Amino acid sequence: MEMAKAGYFKNRAFWHRGMERRSLVWLTGTLLIAALWLASRPYEGAINDARLYAVEALRLLLPGHFDDDLYFRSGSQGQFTLFSRISAPFLARFGVGGAALRLTVVFQAAWVGGLAFFVFSLFRDSRERFLAIAAVIVFPCVVIQEYGEVSLTPRLPAEALVLWGLGFMMREKIVRSAMFLAAALMLHPLTALSAIALLALRLALRQPRWWW
Repeated sequence: MEMAKAGYFKNRAFWHRGMERRSLVWLTGTLLIAALWLASRPYEGAINDARLYAVEALRLLLPGHFDDDLYFRSGSQGQFTLFSRISAPFLARFGVGGAALRLTVVFQAAWVGGLAFFVFSLFRDSRERFLAIAAVIVFPCVVIQEYGEVSLTPRLPAEALVLWGLGFMMREKIVRSAMFLAAALMLHPLTALSAIALLALRLALRQPRWWW
């Protein structure tokens, strides 16, 4: 009886040490990923295309003030996205700078979360997962920054939704995947179309009769 109790407590202690070790590894990996993201994408405010979408939102908040502006006379890119309608209440509450900062933080967090969700759907080994996430984050800095932007545009939340959608696709959650990709389509059609095509191809390969 005493030996059984000793074995039980020994196994329990071993299990706790293992959990603590795994928790430490996860915490370290998460902090490293966060550091890589912050180092590779320092926040610079409402710059580049973010200014155009800020004006789109201001136009909604101030009807008639921008109607004669040359940018809006022949239509603008804002007519292809719901992004300005989503961001307008934040601009009204926090101003352009405050809204840009808050929304950028939220959308970047969603982007990294979506990336992790997608990568975890592809790899089982923890080291491979962290290396893949790190590689995706660092790659634009080596070549050219084409995704995971630092400025507030519809591309940032649309990319985040696409990553979540692809993650659900890899986990065979097709309905959820389609919902996320549909939401991405309403924010930035060009960003979402390739992922939608990939989902359609995956479904078609599973249903050979679609080819006839």
